[in-house]
Amino acid sequence: YDNIRRDFDLIESVVAKRAPMLVFDEATVIKNSSSKIYGMVEKLASYSPRVIALSGTPVMNRLEDLYNIFYSVGIPICDLKTFRRDICVWENVKIWKRPKGMSRAIQINVPRISGYKNVGAFFDQVSPFMFSRKKSEVSDLPGFTLNKYRLDETASIRDAMTRAYKEH
Repeated sequence: YDNIRRDFDLIESVVAKRAPMLVFDEATVIKNSSSKIYGMVEKLASYSPRVIALSGTPVMNRLEDLYNIFYSVGIPICDLKTFRRDICVWENVKIWKRPKGMSRAIQINVPRISGYKNVGAFFDQVSPFMFSRKKSEVSDLPGFTLNKYRLDETASIRDAMTRAYKEH
């Protein structure tokens, strides 16, 4: 995701021309819909007919995180207004805020998500797009294997890498 942030224009130009599939690993990075990377991923995903978001981290704390991941990669389970109305339970929380130009803070009500409803219906909608297993089902994984390969750097490869670095 650091590469997307740093080289977004270059990546977008390549993806826009030819991207039959995009794969985003560590998808929990894109769970915050107000982050810059979320918007970048959403734009890149719009160019490709197939997008896969992978994560080894379960997204179980907040349903809006899961909703945001799906939405950012082009799987709108429902629009945000519907999600907030039909899935989220809201409560008003009183906070103190000092308006600009005022010396005193005032107390205001701010809505916040306090829980969820219709969770079964939500998971019925996302389950065709999700593959997950319980930890007990994957406990017999093989050990970690590391293979190291040495690649000899030829002059032509070194020149191509230098040109690419200078161009971007």
